[in-house]
Amino acid sequence: MDKTHIPKVTIGLPVYNGELSLSQSIDSVLKQSFTDFELIISDNASTDSTAEICKNFTQLDNRVVFIRHEKNRGPYWNFNFLLEKARGMYFVWLADDDYWHPDFLLENVNVLDNHKNIVCSIGKVETFDKLQENGIKEKSVKYPKLIENYVISRRNQMISVTYPVSGSYSKKVRQFLKNTGSNSRFYGLYRKEILQKCFIKRPFIAVENVIFLNLLKYGDLYEVDKILLYRFNQGLSTIGIISLSRLINKTLLKTIFPYIPFNSWCLKNIGAKNILKNLDIFIRLNLGGVFFIIVDLLLKLRK
Repeated sequence: MDKTHIPKVTIGLPVYNGELSLSQSIDSVLKQSFTDFELIISDNASTDSTAEICKNFTQLDNRVVFIRHEKNRGPYWNFNFLLEKARGMYFVWLADDDYWHPDFLLENVNVLDNHKNIVCSIGKVETFDKLQENGIKEKSVKYPKLIENYVISRRNQMISVTYPVSGSYSKKVRQFLKNTGSNSRFYGLYRKEILQKCFIKRPFIAVENVIFLNLLKYGDLYEVDKILLYRFNQGLSTIGIISLSRLINKTLLKTIFPYIPFNSWCLKNIGAKNILKNLDIFIRLNLGGVFFIIVDLLLKLRK
């Protein structure tokens, strides 16, 4: 890659043991109709053939940069590492088990170029449950068949929603909080400098929602009316809320009540007035967190 050229877009691809899906993800980047980008792949000490796959792509295209870490620092650290490495005006993450429509970058770059009030743009999302020809990744949480169908259907519904958000900050907070489960917009195209200001370096449950509540202070969220992102529907969140909460929140109290850090941040940063206006949503979020803790615990005891 020409180090003197600053690409317009930086794509950050965090990966750990992604051999089943990584080639498809990278292929979708290299087939983009918009070509002024750099792709930085950050390997979190994978133990499979991830490194070999990445090195092969660096030889095929000089826009691909591969960085391998000797120690696994966790997925959230890896996301932040890539954001800090970015050189482009615009920035986007791509999960190692997702892939793009060929016009993903073109469509979203056009939005940011032509609408200065937009801080993040993403197209519609379609989900899938198989990784190329290799089948389905092993799920950490195995639900009874009756519940499993509901959980998968509900998850597909949530991650497929990427509605636009605009208006006054108070209005945007309400619009956003009503559908916090629809977190696919996390994989949209951002104005890099604004995202760097809004990124929270200490992870906790729902930290991606906090990042967006920060972003909404700077502008609006946009949705291109076209399917541009294909998401694998059995990602990190399928490990179960107890395992996820223990991984991120650390303490027992925050594991039992996973939204405590989120509530605390909101109180300090969006104000009591906005919390009271959205008290129904905060109650629903917290009760939902406790409910899924109970369901997850029962499933673990069932094993």
